[in-house]
Amino acid sequence: MRLARAVDLWMGELARAGRTASTRDAYGRHLNKLIDHLERTKPDPDAREVTVNDCRTFLDNWIGASNSTVCTVHSAMMGLFKWLYLEGEIDENPMLGSRVHGVSGRKTSPWSPSLVLRWRGCLPARGDGRSSSA
Repeated sequence: MRLARAVDLWMGELARAGRTASTRDAYGRHLNKLIDHLERTKPDPDAREVTVNDCRTFLDNWIGASNSTVCTVHSAMMGLFKWLYLEGEIDENPMLGSRVHGVSGRKTSPWSPSLVLRWRGCLPARGDGRSSSA
């Protein structure tokens, strides 16, 4: 499935789930910027072609932005790729990867999206005593 089509379909899912117009507008703006970013190297990208590093380089565009903006961009991307994964359109969620696939034990970057978001307060710190099972 083409990424642009996936974004359109997911926006419909969000509307049917009762997400506000402002949330859908913000997510749509950021996801369309992701498509524009990817089209610089991959014309009309397929959702299956999006890699962990594609996501990282796009998120790098938001370094220095406000915490709320970074969290909104991350949330939009995570939601889209999670939905695509659950729908069976992609085999892996590229937003979950923090290691290079096929290179055991070697991190691609010390600046993983989750680490940056944890520093910015969007995610809880590891080992903060919160249980991951609720």
